[in-house]
Amino acid sequence: MELRILHINCNKEWRGGEQVVHAIFNGAFKQCTQFLFCPSNSELANRNTQKSAYLFTYNKKMGLDIIGAIRLKKIINSQQIQLIHLHDAHAINMYYLACFFGVKVPAVIHRHVDYPIKSAWKYKNNRILKIICVSKTVENTVHKYTHNKQKTIVIYSGIAIKKYSAIIENKNLKNELNIPKNNKIIGIVSALEKEKNIAEFCQIAQRIHKEKKEYNFIVIGKGSLFTLYQQQYPFIHFLGFKENIAEVLQQIDVFLFTSKSEGLGMAVIEAMAAQIPIVSHASTAVKEIIEHQKNGYIYATPEEAIKYIYTLLEQPDLKKKITQNALKSIEKFDVSLSNNQLETLYISLLVK
Repeated sequence: MELRILHINCNKEWRGGEQVVHAIFNGAFKQCTQFLFCPSNSELANRNTQKSAYLFTYNKKMGLDIIGAIRLKKIINSQQIQLIHLHDAHAINMYYLACFFGVKVPAVIHRHVDYPIKSAWKYKNNRILKIICVSKTVENTVHKYTHNKQKTIVIYSGIAIKKYSAIIENKNLKNELNIPKNNKIIGIVSALEKEKNIAEFCQIAQRIHKEKKEYNFIVIGKGSLFTLYQQQYPFIHFLGFKENIAEVLQQIDVFLFTSKSEGLGMAVIEAMAAQIPIVSHASTAVKEIIEHQKNGYIYATPEEAIKYIYTLLEQPDLKKKITQNALKSIEKFDVSLSNNQLETLYISLLVK
């Protein structure tokens, strides 16, 4: 029996949530045919042009997007969609607007972030069959607003672990950045936005830079604060968005993750898959990934972060042990497993 699933994502940029949607849409599902509805000229649309028969776009408007909702309704009807998978707040709004115009198809919400929920009724509505949470941390937050533990399920987001763990020979980052061969690189992959706490990464980097000139720092990612941080911290290499992220990660010596609020922490999982040791801020979701001093380090203060960075860089045997433990510990975050769990959920909701 074929099940027809429509994913809706209304973001134009490429961040963690969009990576998850992309991995699901391109996953090997046995009983599901998947479709994607997203803005034209969005990163998701541009990366999936080879699946044009299953990809539908619209011209995104700010505010109440009536034209977009009407187009969504037509696609749902023409493609005989049985379940709609909503991946962000704008997607939820678009769905309810389409329901106003007559859409009857039920939906699931995929909660990728750990922010407060502003409109709990959208999650409580009977049209929403399930709320998929990317971590137990997110699930606990959802429960505070929905008061319904039966409606949620935790499915950890996954990555293609082998893509990051395969040894990459082309390692020329130090040459590109004019970093001496024997110097060490401490880095982070993150959107440069206030909630990601990149300011703390920069401050820690500044303190280390004063003590150890042989330690260099890179920040991979874009965001509204890119230019500001680039001007404030000229000794840090701000690389912007990098397509070959697995290749870049393998050239980092320590991954310093400073975000205080994460739905899960996909960047941490990617770094662990690339066998890079992690020093992470003690956010709740990250504790679902890292076991302190076994497969990474969790810090509460900048002083602790600096201590752990020095420990890893000065003790290569310990660093090797930590990265080996980390690679073993992230098997549950493989994308094939998460996609299998999703398909099982779809079947349970639609096949009675």
